[in-house]
Amino acid sequence: MTVDDTGSGTGADGRVDPHAADPGEDPLALRLEHLILGAERRYTPFQAARSAGVSVELATRFWRAMGFADIGQAKALTEADVLALRRLSTPVRVAILHYAPIAATINGEPEGIHTYLGTDRLAEPLDRYGAAVAFHGHAHSGTLRGHTLGGVPVFNVSLPLLRKERPGAMYYIYDVNPPALAEAPKAAMSLG
Repeated sequence: MTVDDTGSGTGADGRVDPHAADPGEDPLALRLEHLILGAERRYTPFQAARSAGVSVELATRFWRAMGFADIGQAKALTEADVLALRRLSTPVRVAILHYAPIAATINGEPEGIHTYLGTDRLAEPLDRYGAAVAFHGHAHSGTLRGHTLGGVPVFNVSLPLLRKERPGAMYYIYDVNPPALAEAPKAAMSLG
């Protein structure tokens, strides 16, 4: 079954009939594909973006970042792909990194190893994409708090550092209010 960008050939919900295989498709290949993907191909990229409530442009940027091939408007995406796209439209973006995106949170480490603990190249996407907060580990003798040039709070949550700040701490909680719901930014912080 061929489906174009307008969704023709779909039901009222925008889905393509998963049982309408193209003539000539190998049933064994379809079963193997289903085992690998975990579900049947149901959506074109246009349909997946529409179903997830995101723009096709955002969906395409996401798929390129994930290393997906350009599939045009082929029916190649599953429910899991739509769910992943829905998660992109969250009102709060939290970044979790291994390496430090700023120098401030590695202060306290020997200067000779700073280049192995992080890079400020990681900070630019945090600012550009509007992260609400970023967490990283790796710098065990660094500093707990800092912020990017754009003002994104950054926390070094390596376990040795958390325990230095508060003996016995096993986690760090940072409460973020979604921008649309908060009149003024408020954050509750605690070491647990």
